[in-house]
Amino acid sequence: MQEIVARCGPLRLTGWQGLALVVLLAAVLRVHALGTRCFHGDELLSISIASSSRMAELQRSTAPAWHPPLHYAVPRLLYLAGASTEAQWRIAGVLFGVLTAAVSFLIPWAWGAGRIGFVAGLLTATSPMAVLFSQSVRWHPLVGGMLALGALGLVLAVHRECFWGWLLAGVCFALAFQTIYVAGIPALLMLLLALYHVLRNGKPLTGFLSAILLWTVAVAPSARVLASWLQPGALHWEPLRSSLGMPGKLLVLLQNLTVGPTVMPWNWLVTVPAVVLLSVLAWCFVTTRQSEVAAMRSSVLAVVAVCMLVPLVAPLTASSRYWLILLVPVHIAMAGGAATITSARRRRLAFLALAAIVGYGLLNLYGQRQYQYRELIDDWSGLAELTRREVRPGDEVWSVMMPFVYYYGPDALNVYSWYREPDSVARHLQTSRPNRVFLQYSPLSDWEVISFAGMAEVIGAELQKQGFERQSQMRYGFDPDAAKKRYYMRGRDFPDYRHMLEMWVSVP
Repeated sequence: MQEIVARCGPLRLTGWQGLALVVLLAAVLRVHALGTRCFHGDELLSISIASSSRMAELQRSTAPAWHPPLHYAVPRLLYLAGASTEAQWRIAGVLFGVLTAAVSFLIPWAWGAGRIGFVAGLLTATSPMAVLFSQSVRWHPLVGGMLALGALGLVLAVHRECFWGWLLAGVCFALAFQTIYVAGIPALLMLLLALYHVLRNGKPLTGFLSAILLWTVAVAPSARVLASWLQPGALHWEPLRSSLGMPGKLLVLLQNLTVGPTVMPWNWLVTVPAVVLLSVLAWCFVTTRQSEVAAMRSSVLAVVAVCMLVPLVAPLTASSRYWLILLVPVHIAMAGGAATITSARRRRLAFLALAAIVGYGLLNLYGQRQYQYRELIDDWSGLAELTRREVRPGDEVWSVMMPFVYYYGPDALNVYSWYREPDSVARHLQTSRPNRVFLQYSPLSDWEVISFAGMAEVIGAELQKQGFERQSQMRYGFDPDAAKKRYYMRGRDFPDYRHMLEMWVSVP
């Protein structure tokens, strides 16, 4: 790692120094403001399962879910270590996010392209998408880190003939699959690419078979779950519902990979330059004849092309958190494209444009200005405090929102399941007759599949049957992009407010 990976005037960075800079930058950006955002619903679901299920029970308790048990095992370890604050619960995501940035540096370096590795590492370290999802209790950074580390293992195994690289790839791909099933697609694709290179170069298959064996051991227990997806109607494939159809979804995908989900797609002054810059760098990467880029080009393009196709046609992976599997290969391609620009002036302009776009995305992230998914920055603690000021002795607080119940405390009733059993309201009121009921729900701008407003309507109708009358509705929070969402996302309702607090009074 003594090769020079970066030059700036008299400054020269060796491989080790470049890697240290990437790791330091990634760590600082992910630790900064780590605990300033409230937990969102999915994070609290992970915390709830991790807190209530022992390690031995995770396989059984998560079997019906889309996500296999390893995702919940990491939060379980944090729970056993005494995690309690937002920052403590999210620290594992920070570690895996830093690992991903380091591996983004190391993959091109293992290919003999240290300069490209340094730029790729910087892109991953500073990526608004990578930073955002590293600050999470969910599976996103774990899967991104394991897939990237597995890819590094394959590069070392194929190009440097390291047998332990095959074992590293097999273990990492197994861990990624046992975190989220969709990770099996890029894992299998990369293994097949490695097999192609092995056969082409006439190398022994021992290492490849070892990696396949390790991966198969991880996949086999989930065969029944995977088989159930093949049943008619289990999965459906369609582009995202929008006024622009499939091209619109592709635009959002490219925009997220460049500037991140902290900028709205219709912020054209940012989105268009970001997509154009990404396209130019990709074109340079595809067409260059430089040997250090050509050596890795076919493998990188194969992974990007196949993995990009899945979110374009599968609604299940429409959320940007699934696109993390594309982040490292896309950053390697962008770095390779930038490195092939022969004009020093144009190369500097490309880097300045990248810095401006990424900087704008990070500014939005830390300032909580533009978020495509505003539930990531909802002020649940502020809403809980507002509700406490309204409540008097003899009142009850009900909510269908897990984050509100968490931040309000044990005095709030979680009535999420009551809409499925409306008589639950009557049964509860037989033993408790409050003077007033504060019913809280949140439409979440209709990004979610579940209609929380519909739940509140069912519960409110039952309250009315039991002699309660709704006297007020208090709105909390504001979605500044609701009108644009209604325009671009046809067929959906996007309210301007974020949360609703209804007051129901018992009528004598």
